Amino acid sequence: MSSPVADEATRRAGAILTIDLAAIAANWRGLRDAGRATGRPIDCAAVLKADAYGTGAAIVGPRLAAEGCRQFFVAHIDEGIALRGVLPEHPIYVLNGLLAGTEGAEPLGHQDGVPTIRHVTQIRFRHFASNIVLWMHSAFVRRQADT
Repeated sequence: MSSPVADEATRRAGAILTIDLAAIAANWRGLRDAGRATGRPIDCAAVLKADAYGTGAAIVGPRLAAEGCRQFFVAHIDEGIALRGVLPEHPIYVLNGLLAGTEGAEPLGHQDGVPTIRHVTQIRFRHFASNIVLWMHSAFVRRQADT
């Protein structure tokens, strides 16, 4: 049952957005299964930047994890920290890596986030000593480095 205030706000908005978690999950499964159809093992990650593109990362992330998604990407460290609250065990990669001036900070505030790097000169930051993710031509390669 809605309130008169909520009804008025909806009328002024001009549109209502309904998030269909089942459709989001089906889209993820479709991408995963299409990749696996090639006969190669495929691990399909989820990109949940900008609050899962406005659909709610705290809702979408756990649903995709329940579907079998094992890896998640966000754009910024704060998004990763928020996602870590609902996905405590899954790898979370931060696409923007470490911003200038944050080289001494721990990714995701000691919560096991993995910053990505987009240029080889960023390897000098100590955070990348044991866990490096390199982005090249829209694909990523994960390397474990000896420390």
